[in-house]
Amino acid sequence: FALDTKSQIMALKKFKPDLLWHGNTTMSVSATIRDAYALGLTADWIINNWGFDENLPRLAGDAAEGVMGATPCAFFGQNYKNMDIVVKTAKKYNPGVPLKKRLIRTIQAWGDAMITWEALKRADKAGDLSGPGIMTKGFETLRNFDIGLGASPISFTATDHRPTTGCLIQEWKNGKFQEVERVDLKKRWPEKWAKEWLGW
Repeated sequence: FALDTKSQIMALKKFKPDLLWHGNTTMSVSATIRDAYALGLTADWIINNWGFDENLPRLAGDAAEGVMGATPCAFFGQNYKNMDIVVKTAKKYNPGVPLKKRLIRTIQAWGDAMITWEALKRADKAGDLSGPGIMTKGFETLRNFDIGLGASPISFTATDHRPTTGCLIQEWKNGKFQEVERVDLKKRWPEKWAKEWLGW
């Protein structure tokens, strides 16, 4: 990960970009946007899931204002279905971590567990808790399954294990993450979804 990106930002300024995409983790992203802010690079930033979490504004400070990113679910504590359960459980079973220090990764993990739990229940009901049974009689029976948590509906088929077609685009603005829009990649780009993209 990067801690100092000033030389890269100085080189980048020569191209006068208006938009930059980041496919790195939070530490590198925060260093880059912080250095860009300090050096007067005024481009907008779009960040992948792994570089866009609650630590970004903590590390980047004012430079994080207006940064956007793709998220598979809501940030910890945002007002979505089932978030109250996650928050209550975090308080009860892990009280040593203050809620304001929690990350979207908690929500991602909780969502993964909910999907797995549902697949296991379905496979068990079908009488087959073997590995292949969990796949075919559990996961592959999920159609538009709603886990809440700001996630798009979950579907698996025998030929497509991409769990969802959508994501939230969120922006750090006025001291909090705010939903900009939900993008359904399959609906927006059906040809690419069907023939080119194996996942995102």
